[in-house]
Amino acid sequence: MEIRGARQNNLKGIDVDLPLGEMTVVTGPSGSGKSSLAFETIYAEGQRRYVETFSPYMRQFLDRMDKPRVDDIRGIPPAIAIEQANPVKSSRSTVGTMTEINDYLKLLWPRIAKAFCPGCGREIRPETAKSIADEVLRDCADKNVLITFWVSVPLKTEPRKFFEFLQQQGYLRVWIDNKVVRVDVDPKKIKRLGARVQVIQDRIAIAQETRARLVEGIETALRFGKGKINIIPIVSDSQPSTLIPHPFSVGWHCAHCDIDIRPPTPGLFSFNNPLGACPECRGFGRTIAIDLDKAIPDRSLSIKQGVVRVFRGNEFGESQKDLLRACAREEININVPFDELPKADQDFVINGEKRSGEYTEDDYENDRWYGVRGFFRWLESQVYKMHMRVLLSRYRAYTICPKCNGGRFQPEALNYKVVAGKNLFALPDFAGLSISNACDLLAKIDIASNDSSARMLRDEICARLNYLCEVGVGYLTLDRSTRTLSGGEVQRVNLTTCLGASLVNTLFVLDEPSIGLHPRDIGRLVRLMHKLRDRGNTLLVVEHEEQIIRAADNLIDIGPGRGERGGELVFNGALDQLLFRNKSLTADYLSGRKTIPVPKKRRRSTSSIKITGAREHNLKNIDVDLPLGVFACVTGVSGSGKSTLIHDVLYRNLLIAKGQSSDHQPSQSYGSAGEAGACKSVTGAHRINEVVMVDQSPLARTPRSTPILYLGLYDRVRELFAAQPEAMSQGLTASAFSFNSGSGRCERCSGTGFEKIEMQFLSDLYVRCAECEGKRFQPHVLKIKLHDKSIHDVLELTVSEAIQFFVQIGEQKTLSKPLDVLDEVGLGYLRLGQPLNTLSGG
Repeated sequence: MEIRGARQNNLKGIDVDLPLGEMTVVTGPSGSGKSSLAFETIYAEGQRRYVETFSPYMRQFLDRMDKPRVDDIRGIPPAIAIEQANPVKSSRSTVGTMTEINDYLKLLWPRIAKAFCPGCGREIRPETAKSIADEVLRDCADKNVLITFWVSVPLKTEPRKFFEFLQQQGYLRVWIDNKVVRVDVDPKKIKRLGARVQVIQDRIAIAQETRARLVEGIETALRFGKGKINIIPIVSDSQPSTLIPHPFSVGWHCAHCDIDIRPPTPGLFSFNNPLGACPECRGFGRTIAIDLDKAIPDRSLSIKQGVVRVFRGNEFGESQKDLLRACAREEININVPFDELPKADQDFVINGEKRSGEYTEDDYENDRWYGVRGFFRWLESQVYKMHMRVLLSRYRAYTICPKCNGGRFQPEALNYKVVAGKNLFALPDFAGLSISNACDLLAKIDIASNDSSARMLRDEICARLNYLCEVGVGYLTLDRSTRTLSGGEVQRVNLTTCLGASLVNTLFVLDEPSIGLHPRDIGRLVRLMHKLRDRGNTLLVVEHEEQIIRAADNLIDIGPGRGERGGELVFNGALDQLLFRNKSLTADYLSGRKTIPVPKKRRRSTSSIKITGAREHNLKNIDVDLPLGVFACVTGVSGSGKSTLIHDVLYRNLLIAKGQSSDHQPSQSYGSAGEAGACKSVTGAHRINEVVMVDQSPLARTPRSTPILYLGLYDRVRELFAAQPEAMSQGLTASAFSFNSGSGRCERCSGTGFEKIEMQFLSDLYVRCAECEGKRFQPHVLKIKLHDKSIHDVLELTVSEAIQFFVQIGEQKTLSKPLDVLDEVGLGYLRLGQPLNTLSGG
C-alpha cells in the first residue's frame, strides 16, 4: 500500500509504504499525527473508495467519509475502523446483538429447546396419531381402553335431542360419570348434561395386532375433537373406572391443563421483535417509574420540616398543607423523623388513603389524602406542559421491569428451555450467564446427529463466544447493555465480530486496543490480531503498549514531537532497526535509554473518603478507604470492577452528596444511565469541594468549540478587543468579536472559516470561505488590533506563544496562568482557535 503526500491535520506531506497481509503498529507521542495517518487518511480513503463502488441510490444510506488531504494512495483494500469510543446510546443494543450471537440464538433455540407447560411443567410435544398410538401401546399394553373426544352441548338442549343427534352421526356410546352410557336407552335416566360430553370413538384391546385400528380411531377422534382426545383404561363397560384417563392433543398444546402455547419461531426468541418482546417494557428490560429515594431523599427530616422534597416550594405548597391536615386526622406525629414513624404511617404518607379503584379528580378536591404516589400520578396527567415534564424527570428512575424481571422476553418465550444436565435454561437465563460459562454450557448440549443446521448454528455461536473469551471479555454477559461497556471493551467486542465474520483481504485500523486491558490479557489480544492477519488481512494498529509494539511485523514511528513539531515520518521498518534511531522518543524508551523514574519518597495522606458495602454489578459488598491529597491508582484484571467502583459508586454518589444530579456525567458511561452505584454509604464528601470525571470521551463534536472557549478565557479576550479605542469609536461590543454569534462574524460562512458544499451522492466538500479567506470575521472587525494582533491572529497563536503574548499585555493572572497548565501537560502546540473535534483522544 503506497501513501504519497499525506497532509491531513499536522502531517507534513509524508510518504509511507505499508506491507499488505502484515500487522503494522503506528507509534509516536500523543498528538504527533498517528490518528491523522491511520484513521483520517488511510481508513478514510479505504472506506470512501469502498462506498464509491455502490450505486448512487445505496450511497445515500451509507456514511460518507471526507476525502483526505493526500496526493495519492495505491493498493488500498476495503477498510474497517475499530475505535475505542463507545458510540452506542440505545438501551436495545446488548453484547449479544452487537456480536450477532443473538441472531444465531434465535435460529438455534427453536431447534434445540424443549417446550414446557407453564401450568403443570410437563414437556409439550406436537403429537401425531402414530406417536399417540406408540405411547398407548407402551403404557396400556394388554388393557382395554376407550378412545373419546369432547363435544360441546348447546345451551338449553334436552338430553333426548342431543342423543338423537349423536345417533344420526353413528355414535352409540358416551362417557358420563366415569362409566359408559348408551345413547339409545331411555334418556330420562340422564337428568342433565354438562357444557360438554365425552363421545366414545372406539373400544379397543391394546395389543400390537390392533395398532392399525388404534391409529385409525385416534385420527378420527382428533378430527372431530378439534385436536384433543382422551384414552381411558377400563375394566368393564358397566363398572365405573378408577383408572386415570390419559389426555392427548396435537400442536403446541398441553392436554392436561388445556393451555395453548405459541409455536417456536425465530421472532419469539428476539426481544427486538414484537412477538418476543416483553409487553410491559417492550424489550428494554427496564421501565421508568417514580423513585421514592428522590422524592424523599432525607428520611431524617420530619413531615413538618418537609420530608417530601417536591412539597417544599411555593408551587406545590398546597400539597404539604393537604398532608399536614391528613396527618392531623390520622393522628400521625409530624415532628419525629420520617424513618422513625411506624411502617403503617409511612405507607399512609406514600400511598394515601386506602380505597377501591383509581384516584379521581374528586379525591384531590374533597380533602382525601392522595399520597405521594397519587401526587405524581396527577403530575403525569399534566405532561403536556413542558415544565411538568422537566419536573417529573427529576424524580424518575429506571427500575428492572417487574413483568420480565429484566430478561426482556415475553412470558411465552420462557416456556422453551434447553436441558443441560439436571438444569433447564430459558433464553434469558442463558443470556445472563457469563460468556465463558455460556460457551461451556452450549458445548455440552446434545444435538441430534441428523440435525446439521442446529450443529452449524451451535458451532458458529461457540466460535464467537470463544473469540470473546480470548480477547479478555469472558466475564461479560450476552444481555449486558452495550452502552454500559467501556471504550476498550466495545473495541474488543467489535474485533471478535470481525473475526466471526471471517473477512479476508480487508484492512483493519485499530485504535489502541490494549486500553483498559490487564497485562495478563495482552498476550491473548496479540494472538487474536495475529489470527486476523493470518487469514490474509492487513492490520494497522495505533498503540503505545510495549508488548503489542514488539509483536508487530512492521513499525511506523510518527514524530519527533507533537502538534506542529510532529507530523514527520521518523521511522518505517522492523523493530530491531528502530531501537538504534536517536531521533525517536519511542526508540529511547523501548531500548531503555530513557525511563520513567519511580519516586523515592511517597506522599502521606492525612484524610480519606470511605466507601462501605459497595455491591454494584460484580462488587461483593466491599469496603474501601480512598486516601485524599495523593496520587491513588486502582488496578485489577479486566472486568474486576474498577470502573464500577470508581465511576458508578464513588463518582455518582459524590455528585449526589454535592447536591448535583448523578445524570450529569461524561458521555462514556459505564453503568446504568444516571443511577448511583449500590452501596451502604460514601462518607467524607465534605472534605472535597468538587468532583470531576476525566475520560477519553470527546470534548466536542462540532468545529465551533475551541480550546480558548472550552477554558472559558474567550470572554476576557473579547472584552480586551472591545476596550480598544478604535473598537469603541466604531461602537463594537464584545459580542462583535464572537465567531459563534453576533454581528462581527463573516456572514457567508457563519464564523466557521470554511464552507460546506453538499455533493448529494458524493462526499461533502469543505472549501475555505472566499469572503473572509478562513479568518472567520468581517474586515472591519479584523482591523481592530491588540498589541499589533487582530482577533484572528490571537486565535492562531499556539498555547506557548499565547502565554508570552498575554504576559506582555499584563494579563498574566487572568489569561496566562490558566494556559500554563495546558503547556505543562505537553499541549503547548495547540492553537487557541483549533477546533476541538480535531484533537486526538489523549
